[in-house]
Amino acid sequence: MLKNGLERGLVRPYDAADLEKFRETYYGGLPASIILLSDGLCNGFCYDRSTLLAMAFLDEENVQMVYADIDNFRLNPEYADNPQLWDHCFLERKLQNGTSVIYDPAYRLVFEKSYYWKLERPKVRLINRRDKISDFSETMDRIKDQIPETDKYSSLLILPLLEKTFDDPNETYASKGIKMLQREIALFKEKIGYDELWDQNRRGLKIEPVHEKRFIIESMNSTNKRD
Repeated sequence: MLKNGLERGLVRPYDAADLEKFRETYYGGLPASIILLSDGLCNGFCYDRSTLLAMAFLDEENVQMVYADIDNFRLNPEYADNPQLWDHCFLERKLQNGTSVIYDPAYRLVFEKSYYWKLERPKVRLINRRDKISDFSETMDRIKDQIPETDKYSSLLILPLLEKTFDDPNETYASKGIKMLQREIALFKEKIGYDELWDQNRRGLKIEPVHEKRFIIESMNSTNKRD
């Protein structure tokens, strides 16, 4: 059914307009345009990544975070006996033409809402609308609209690890002929002067004001902490 939706244009990858939004939202030293394209950084983190999606589109009126049980987990033999694991979170966004679409960070795809409901049959338990998201956005101190200077150094640890995942079969945005993830990493490296940061590190300059050991711990936490 997913393949059919892609063929019919009812499901699509993130597009150029999405990526422009994502590039202006940062989490743990990386832009959302890298995080949301990476299977390794999205799989298992639906609450955090839906929040990241919401923050990228928060300047729009019609966005909301939806919490629901979905078939992808209900019908999975690995989770079937544990209803607590069926819960999922995704973003609903109404476009200017009136169409409602679903951004699902687990799939890393965008669905027409009616088609997503046929595919996943969500049983909604909670909806956080834009005003609610805006209220608690002030407590999300790791999500920024600009990258803090000290956070740039986390890329020296995280980006080489990401680059080793490009050949993984689940990394569709990095696959041959697509390479969207590689492009976003290259754009980010250019923006932050990655090569210069790397040279500074190689020359043994201190990473200030973050102590090296704490820098590594915080960088790993920012990408590996689960919901």
